[in-house]
Amino acid sequence: MSQQYARPMSGQRRFGIALLLIGSIIAFLFFLQAHTLQLRADAENFSQTPRSTLDILNGGSGATSDASLLGALHRAQVIEGVSAVAALVGMLLIVTGGKKPVDDFRASEAARRPCPVCAESIAMQAKQCRFCRSAVAPNG
Repeated sequence: MSQQYARPMSGQRRFGIALLLIGSIIAFLFFLQAHTLQLRADAENFSQTPRSTLDILNGGSGATSDASLLGALHRAQVIEGVSAVAALVGMLLIVTGGKKPVDDFRASEAARRPCPVCAESIAMQAKQCRFCRSAVAPNG
């Protein structure tokens, strides 16, 4: 019975974990910022009435404040979306990163010999070459 040892974590999987953590943290922070900006925008209600003395001197429209608030809200939402996509990509890398095909019938390099027909490396106990399918005498 062969012992199975724990394989070290692959680089793809480590990158996926880092991407998931960083993407999730950034998405959460920008979600909070977008939520705060949205609450602020709702409180101001984007009315066209002057809100300060500077707005009155500028003509009373208050459009500069509204535009900058909308711009900041849009930037926060875009960064939040990009971070969420990065977190999803990280999750996919984690799921697919550690899977390696297991070849159970392969023996270690010490217990191998060349096939007499095709010269490929086969197990010592092999009765048939898995490459050329020719019958070989076992050397075990």
